[in-house]
This record gives sequence, structure tokens and C-alpha cells, in this order.
Amino acid sequence: MSNGDGGIDIIGNYKHYVLLVQCKDLTKQVSVGEIRSFLKIIKDYPKDTLGVFVISKKNGYSTPSIECAESAKNEGTNILLTNIYTIQKDIEEYELNDESFLIIKKIEEKFEEKFEDQDKKINEKINEKMEELQKKAIIRDKIIICLLFVIIILIIILILY
Repeated sequence: MSNGDGGIDIIGNYKHYVLLVQCKDLTKQVSVGEIRSFLKIIKDYPKDTLGVFVISKKNGYSTPSIECAESAKNEGTNILLTNIYTIQKDIEEYELNDESFLIIKKIEEKFEEKFEDQDKKINEKINEKMEELQKKAIIRDKIIICLLFVIIILIIILILY
């Protein structure tokens, strides 16, 4: 029975996105055709839409269906393939595909690169200073040993004379 919603079971709102949920209780794996049909429905909605395809068993997606969803996600469609066991975690961890998110992600990557470079430079400086301090400590220890040797010789001379 269809009422013109394309088989969508739940329509809601999530993080200012239209949330479309399609649930399937299948005995076989989800085919690429079912994912393509779902993608057509998602494209009828605004760009800020997250389509969630939920099935009743773990590992219930065929390899072509997973590849189809990943390809659509890479092209900017927000689609999540999940199951009833991990749906909440999967939705919470899902990274929405939108321009502001992608800009923020690029900025974060640039900062990470800068911080890694700065961290590397700081570690190099610290290592240089540590080597310098170790060399100074070795010289200091040699001087102390020499002074102790001189003191021992002076004590022996004083005792003998």
C-alpha cells in the first residue's frame, strides 16, 4: 500500500535536515535496485535531507548496494545504510554532507597540518636542547671527576707529608 511517499516509513527532522527513514524486514540482502529507488525518493526532497535505510538484520546489504550508497554520498547525497541494532549509533556518528561541513572539515585539516608541522618543529627543538643539555652534563661530570681526582691526590700528598 503506497500513499505517494515512495515507501518512506518515517519523515522527521534531524539537525535541521529532513529525515527520511525507510524500513525493510527482508530475508535476503538489500539489492542495488532498492537503494537506487530510495535515492530517487531522496532526490525529490530538499538538498538538506538525510535518507536512512534500515533493515532488520546485520550484514544485510549486498556489496553493489553499499557501493551505490557510497557513490551517492560522494556525490553529495546524504544516505545512511544501517540496521535495527546499530541505527542510533550510526545516525549519531554520521557525517552530514553539506557545504558548511565540508568547509569546516577542510579548515580542520589545514589546522591539523599546521599543528603537526609546529609540533614537529617544537619536538625537534626540544630534542636539540636535550642533546645540548646531555653534552653539558657529560662535560660537567668529567670536570667533577677530575676535581675529585685532584682532591684525592691532594689528600694523599697531605697525609704522606
